[in-house]
Amino acid sequence: MNKSAALFISVILLTQVASYSFNEVQSDLDRNEFTADESWEVSGRNNSSGNNTGGNNTGGNNTNSNNDSHCLTVGNFSMSSTYSVTLDLVNVCSFDLNYPGVNISADHSGVSGFSNQTNWVYLIGSNATYNFSWQLTFDSSVQNGTNITLDFEAAILNCGTNGTSHDCPTSNNSTLSYQFQYVKPPTSLVIYSALMDFNNSASDRISLRYNSQNYSGTVTWEYDSSNGTSTSYSYASSSLRTTYIYPTTFGLIEICGSIPGDTTCVNVTRNIRPLSGSINTPVNNFTTNLSSVYVSYYAENYSNGAIELNNQIVDYLPTYNSNGNNNTNNSSSNNLTNGTYVNLPTGWSTICLTLTGDNNTTLSDCVQVYRIAPTIRLIIDSAVLYSNNNYVMLRYHSENYSGYVDWTYDSSNGTSASSSYTSSSVRTTYLSLSTFGTIQICGSIDNSTSECVSVNRTARTVEGHLISPSNNSQYYSSYAFIEFTANNYSTGYITLNSQNYNYLYSGFYDYNNTNSTWGTGNNGTSTPPIYGNLSVQIPYGFSSICLELTGEDGTQLSDCITVERYVPPHSVSITYPAAGVSFTGQYLSLSYTLENSSSHHFTVDGTSISPTENNSSMVQLNVGFGTSVICVVSYDFASIEDSDCVTVTMIDPNADTDSDGVIDTSDLCPNTPINESVNYDGCSTSQLDTDIDGVTDNLDLCPNTLISSSVDTNGCAAYQRDTDGDGIMDNLDACPSTPANSVVDVYGCANTQTDSDNDGIADSLDLCPNTLVGSQVDANGCAPSQLDSDSDGIVDSFDQCPGTAVGTVVDQTGCAPSNTGNNSGSGNSSSEDSSSEEDSGGLPSIGVIGTLGAIAVSFVAVIRREQEE
Repeated sequence: MNKSAALFISVILLTQVASYSFNEVQSDLDRNEFTADESWEVSGRNNSSGNNTGGNNTGGNNTNSNNDSHCLTVGNFSMSSTYSVTLDLVNVCSFDLNYPGVNISADHSGVSGFSNQTNWVYLIGSNATYNFSWQLTFDSSVQNGTNITLDFEAAILNCGTNGTSHDCPTSNNSTLSYQFQYVKPPTSLVIYSALMDFNNSASDRISLRYNSQNYSGTVTWEYDSSNGTSTSYSYASSSLRTTYIYPTTFGLIEICGSIPGDTTCVNVTRNIRPLSGSINTPVNNFTTNLSSVYVSYYAENYSNGAIELNNQIVDYLPTYNSNGNNNTNNSSSNNLTNGTYVNLPTGWSTICLTLTGDNNTTLSDCVQVYRIAPTIRLIIDSAVLYSNNNYVMLRYHSENYSGYVDWTYDSSNGTSASSSYTSSSVRTTYLSLSTFGTIQICGSIDNSTSECVSVNRTARTVEGHLISPSNNSQYYSSYAFIEFTANNYSTGYITLNSQNYNYLYSGFYDYNNTNSTWGTGNNGTSTPPIYGNLSVQIPYGFSSICLELTGEDGTQLSDCITVERYVPPHSVSITYPAAGVSFTGQYLSLSYTLENSSSHHFTVDGTSISPTENNSSMVQLNVGFGTSVICVVSYDFASIEDSDCVTVTMIDPNADTDSDGVIDTSDLCPNTPINESVNYDGCSTSQLDTDIDGVTDNLDLCPNTLISSSVDTNGCAAYQRDTDGDGIMDNLDACPSTPANSVVDVYGCANTQTDSDNDGIADSLDLCPNTLVGSQVDANGCAPSQLDSDSDGIVDSFDQCPGTAVGTVVDQTGCAPSNTGNNSGSGNSSSEDSSSEEDSGGLPSIGVIGTLGAIAVSFVAVIRREQEE
């Protein structure tokens, strides 16, 4: 086959796959509805889309002589060695055909494999091919070597003038026949897997997965077992199937399956799994006074198990086996940890866990348990508050007793009592409560045994608030409309300015009670469970409206708002006298004005006073002597106080308040201390400051200080003080802290405080007082230019031979002349030195002169230091 042909075939095959996918969706329609024995109404299924003018196709409704049946052919038949048949249905025209199919028949009734006598498809495209395939099967009536003929015929639904469903195509290739001799294929049984299955709760089993080739029927299974060989049966076909073998032996087990013509065997190893188990609780020698004990145990890899009490089985264990053969396909491990209750007799008992495992292995684990003789007990299972909070609901039962329980519990009057019946069954009783907090409830039976429990009864939370009006609302009328909600209260009031205005009956609402309903307001909307409204008559000004609620335990809730009733503008004003005015005498005339005042009165220093004279706009008040605050106090219609005040001084013409001999009207210093002498103005020295320096005359040591001078606490300015007592006033003293008795210069400085040559050494210590500025000095204040350390007459700064011995004659460099005749140092000959020495004529050398000068300077410095000291 060349490449072009291969490409062409590939395109055809892809087209067939796509068409086949569509036809599979319509498989029920194709294979079940369009049978040869069924007829169709043509009018309802005429596909106008197939009416191609080029081919004059009427959409498969070829009931006239001008039809398209010549377009449909069959071909490319093939059949495999396993009797798989394929056939192509081909449209050779350039337009689509609706409802084409293939009519099939075989001349032997034992042949099957066709879904229907006629196989339909919905549509076949122009110049397209649709591939059909079938798998033939043969029943036992078809003998080996039988000749069989297959007939295939192209068909179009409702084709022909009489509406028949086949035989319409008239092409030369519209039919095809094929004859073959049936050769029965060989049969085989294939075992795909044989695995130990440990997921079965009943017992271990082997899971076999298998199928058969060219055979459908019964498989006979034989396998090793404890009594020799066991047999099992299952069905086989070409489909993969599973069957289970239940072995009774261990080790290598051979399993063989037989079908006519073939036997296949497989080996499986079944291992003995380790048997394990133990009693977890109770522990050995356990003691209890209960009638039963919970036995918790662990068991694994057992086929039979039981819990025994004193050698009697009381409970059988469900079987759980772990994966003992390490089969990776069964990786789960079932380890049983479980338990059961065992009823105990009194005294000692033996409880055992007995297990039987693979290959009849056994295991037993036992504990000893002692039961104390039973005692009578009352058990309170629960104590909860009932929904209305007024009752406690007790659930209780008794052990080893049936009869009445006497209940006692805390109440508001001390202790309350009740009774109810009890038995081993859980029962319920209700106790009425009248107090809150922790309430102890005790029940007693048989006049001795008792049991107590505590409940905490918390009062239901008081709820409520004023809905309207909003806080600080204003009214011009005398009524305010109040809306409120309240819940869980025993008593309630609406109060106005702390006075009870309206009583509210008690109210409790359970939000969790499905039988409760919410009220509905006037506007049809949902409102709180307890809702109210009323009109409150309010006075002028601000009023407090409160919702006051008391809960069932005395809890108080208060929600208040402030409302205001409009009050006309109110004012009060003193028109005479002005504030701060002084009058001689004790009577004061006062004028005032009022606006929208409900009442008014007068006060002097906060004390009410009645006028001695009164008319509409002026009163006369007996104020008395001294400075007083006079007020007119007025109240508006809301009883809100307002006032206007003035401060006046009423003078006693004969008063001498400070008793200094000068009457108050003439006294410039009215508060003179007692027994101090005063001048004609009534002022003492402790009240005067003549030089106006801020220090009173009785304390001023410098009484004539110039105005605006800064002074100390003694009233002295700097030009009036000599703080260090050196004779120089502080304002001129450059050295304000000179030591006592020191000799100072005009600036007030002693030589211990000065450094004339600025060399860092005080003059009192400086042996070289005139050191050049910038010179480096020693501790005595001397620079090298001022010293002759070796006393040779040459100062150190020029002395090239600083260590000359005392008395040595030196030249101008400070060095002794050389007698070697060489020009050493000075460059002069020995003869010249000799003549030079002779020329000196016995005058002292410069070294001697310098030494004497240094001694003199030192002597002067010592004398000066002694003088300073």
